[in-house]
Amino acid sequence: MTGINTNVSLKDGTELNIRQYTAPSADLLDTVIPFLAHKGSAWLNNIRSRLNGDYTESTDYFFLGYMEGKPVSHLWLTVSKEIKSIALTGHIYTCKKYRRRGISGKLLDTARRFFFDTGGKVIVLQTTSPAAYEYYRKYGYKTLAGNPLQKQAAVMYTEKEPGLLNALKEQEKNTYWVERRELSTGDLPALMLLYSINGETAIKIKNRPQGVLTGYETEAVFGSLFRKSPETGRPVFINRVETGENLIRSIITVRRRTISIERILDFDFFLLPGFEEGFYLSAGELFAELENFPELILEYQGCDKHKFEILKKLGFTIIREETDYYLYHGNKIAASVFRKNFP
Repeated sequence: MTGINTNVSLKDGTELNIRQYTAPSADLLDTVIPFLAHKGSAWLNNIRSRLNGDYTESTDYFFLGYMEGKPVSHLWLTVSKEIKSIALTGHIYTCKKYRRRGISGKLLDTARRFFFDTGGKVIVLQTTSPAAYEYYRKYGYKTLAGNPLQKQAAVMYTEKEPGLLNALKEQEKNTYWVERRELSTGDLPALMLLYSINGETAIKIKNRPQGVLTGYETEAVFGSLFRKSPETGRPVFINRVETGENLIRSIITVRRRTISIERILDFDFFLLPGFEEGFYLSAGELFAELENFPELILEYQGCDKHKFEILKKLGFTIIREETDYYLYHGNKIAASVFRKNFP
């Protein structure tokens, strides 16, 4: 479905036609997929699903810039149907022949005005490119976590008015509406914001030979599942969030390892400072469910000292320290291992 269809002037005086489409827009597949072929199969499959309208928990918008009747630039914007105040933008790309003319900037400005004019408050994006990082800063995006100039992935944001993100965090403390539920694919923008507020970036990866799935994108795609193994009836993947009016306050992740250790599940969590009470309630509800499987063990492995105190309150005990679990900027960092058994 086509929304915006407008012409804007570039800095060299030529015209750019900008069109905004709302998914489902399967008729765009033959335009967008070849245009973004450099993204690779995983991303293209994700884009294809969004164009088809498969992700029912989000509203996906595609902005295309046309010159001489053909697409030369692209931007994607996704908004959760649960938390409509936060959007994520990405796949921002202009054909090499048409670069250095401010085309991507026009799409950024158009998407920003569209989202904020329709009730949005914060837009986030991620980049690993130093050049893109400087470009986004030029168009008003501020750094939330990371810096590509220091070989880190950066999460950046722009807000409808100065100081709004901090105001949202303060307002959340007084909200009357709180929900504890499973994560959905639509929660990706708010989840990225939660992780980045806590200093988590894509450069911090788990150095595990079995390749445990990590990262907010993976968790958003698989997080709405509470699957059980048909053979054992044991849970395979759980993601629970506590949400308020504008933000995800906390997330708890439990997942089966990709190697065959049937009893041990990986446990992790993130939460906004000041929202510990709701987090403990979410954890208590989850543990009550897992007590139906008393042979299971939860295990956390990491180096976040702040999390250690929370883990102890949740009934986890430290069992050992591993010296090469995390890689951060190429350096190995020791990680403590915590474990929780069910009676």
